Amino acid sequence: TNGSNIHEDDELSVDHRLLLHSAMPLLKSRNAGVVLAVCSLQYYCGISSVKVRSDMGKALVRIHRDRREIQYVVLSSIRTLVAECPSAFAPFLHDFFVKAMDPPFTRLIKLDILISLALEPTAIEVVLGELRSYVRHGDQSFACAAVRAVGRITELARIVYDRHGVKSGNIVKERGESVRIALNCLHGLLTLTQACDNQVVVGETVMVMQRIWQQL
Repeated sequence: TNGSNIHEDDELSVDHRLLLHSAMPLLKSRNAGVVLAVCSLQYYCGISSVKVRSDMGKALVRIHRDRREIQYVVLSSIRTLVAECPSAFAPFLHDFFVKAMDPPFTRLIKLDILISLALEPTAIEVVLGELRSYVRHGDQSFACAAVRAVGRITELARIVYDRHGVKSGNIVKERGESVRIALNCLHGLLTLTQACDNQVVVGETVMVMQRIWQQL
């Protein structure tokens, strides 16, 4: 979003602007197809507005609890949007926690979304807390994906805490926090290798541990 533009859609034609504005109330529709159509319109033909993306985020989170086939389409859309505008979905972090009855495809998409939302210290701690149970999941593919997610979060933690260190002027302290997180993750992964009977998961865990060590 270009902050220098007071009216972000001033350069649009009258008809184009009217179409976009008229479609926004339809985000409140109970029909998931209608909501997805409006989001597609705003995404491809609209402006990169934080307000619009925020409204889209609320609407998509609301309808993602629908039937499985609809949930897959909605979560896939959220995964695309969250990479570009994570702030639109940050307030709904807990809505993307994996539930016991989630099908495999839903679990993996939610995992991607959780990683994309781990952009602040609080969110990092929350997501890592969830991953502690995910790495012990009975689904081998999901457990391995969760282990890789732990490694990804430790990388993000260093970036996030370094950014906070620059802002606060206390780089050493913030770097120490990211190191603490990495060490805690290493301890948790080591415990997993000792308790897990699945050799594929253990192998994935060892590789992630090696990557975390290289970051320290």
